[in-house]
Amino acid sequence: MKFRRRGFTLIELLVVIAIIAVLIALLLPAVQAAREAARRSQCVNNLKQIGLALHNYFSSNEVTPPAGTNSTGSFQNQGPLVRMLPGLEQQAAYNAYNFMMGDYGGGMNGGYGPVANVTVMSMKVASFQCPSDGNVANAGNVGSGTTPAVPTGYPMGTNNYAICNGPQRQLPFYQSYTQGIAWYLGGNAQVGVKVSLASITDGTSNTAAFSEWVKGHSGRYSSTTAPNQRTNIPGITYYSSVSALGAGATIQGEAAACQNATTIYWDYRGEYWSAGYAGRGGAYGHVNLPNQKACSGQGTSGNLNGYDTAITASSFHSGGVNVVFADGSVKFIKDSVNLLTWVALGTKAGGEVIDAGSY
Repeated sequence: MKFRRRGFTLIELLVVIAIIAVLIALLLPAVQAAREAARRSQCVNNLKQIGLALHNYFSSNEVTPPAGTNSTGSFQNQGPLVRMLPGLEQQAAYNAYNFMMGDYGGGMNGGYGPVANVTVMSMKVASFQCPSDGNVANAGNVGSGTTPAVPTGYPMGTNNYAICNGPQRQLPFYQSYTQGIAWYLGGNAQVGVKVSLASITDGTSNTAAFSEWVKGHSGRYSSTTAPNQRTNIPGITYYSSVSALGAGATIQGEAAACQNATTIYWDYRGEYWSAGYAGRGGAYGHVNLPNQKACSGQGTSGNLNGYDTAITASSFHSGGVNVVFADGSVKFIKDSVNLLTWVALGTKAGGEVIDAGSY
């Protein structure tokens, strides 16, 4: 006796497809979460490497690496990551870098620094880039070929990690707080003061050393971009309504002024991992909470050369940022951290008492 083989009916096939679709919909967020967990783990590992390199620099020089310069025309305006290259298994790159030719822009040997150091400056260093920031893999600033400029065809290497500048946006520093571990070559009584381990009196486990920021977009979003095309774009910097800080200035007031700012200035953050300028490749600050707006002051003092900025920590990790502390430990700091706690973590000798449960 023969039996006719019976296949699936159309309804049964549709039910199976629907079940598969539901399973995919349920699994996709879990897969995405697993991928982000892996990326976040790599970011933590990057910061651990930077923390180890910082301590290697400590061991060799007894101070933290300078974050840049405050002297006009200085040759020594490379950022701290350049000086830490040997501790990051980049000795050859460090040896190839000409420290007498500067790192970027005019005033440094006629602006020929990028020409002399373009091979190193255009390097893509994986440990300087957080894999959660898809934009960081894109090229950094590309020059026009004129002098001073980045040579044509050599886009600069980018970065997601910056040294802690403390709760300051302008020199002189806030009078009521002591700055972070960043210090600057040359200048006056408030710069050129080297930071040793002994000077971190708040304790190395309570003092932020490096954190992350979201890379900018190479000038795509600027003050001339239509407002409806630049809303809530990560990696941009606003003009702050405060152009200078006097004795009566407060962290709370400056943070509020920045968050109320609506005029976009620029979006070149992280465009030069080798540069010492705040926001370009150098320091970040603890004026604004993690993942809030970053700002620069308006007026004649307004610039992004490290003297009038409030570039805060930021990331694509949900809920906060990774920070490596001066003892080499990496901690995840939530966006909801209290402002004064965040300020205290940014100072090296503020004398604040910090409860570990507060962040």
